[in-house]
Amino acid sequence: MTTATTDPLDGLTVAVPCTESWDAMAGDERRRFCAKCRLHVHDLSAMTRPEALAFLASSTGKTACVRFARRPDGRVTTRDCRDAITALRRRSYLTAAAVVGALGLGATALALVREAEAGGGWSNPDLWEKQPFATIAHVLPASWVPARAQNVMGR
Repeated sequence: MTTATTDPLDGLTVAVPCTESWDAMAGDERRRFCAKCRLHVHDLSAMTRPEALAFLASSTGKTACVRFARRPDGRVTTRDCRDAITALRRRSYLTAAAVVGALGLGATALALVREAEAGGGWSNPDLWEKQPFATIAHVLPASWVPARAQNVMGR
């Protein structure tokens, strides 16, 4: 599937594909020297989209050797595209973790409510002596936790 675009980067074609190995060339991630052609090969996918467009504009009318990756939809992949995908993936993981945490918290709250109801309700002092209620009771204000009735005997 290809998309119609006016972006010169996406309409880019290579007239003579090169068979030399990128890994065998000397240089960095953005530019390497091809000993066979005696040209610098520029990796457009290692540049941001504005940098790649500026490079193409400055190369008009000159011989330029480029390397790039193309997405299935026909667009050329650039470094900022990969950064956006990484950020989207990170947000997805954080959202999934938040959902799992919320479901776990909800399940715990439901279990606590069911245990309280089975033990005679929230006002039952015996409930507040069991875990996890005993731990919670230390954090809550004393007026929220029911006190055990004091038996008074005498004459």
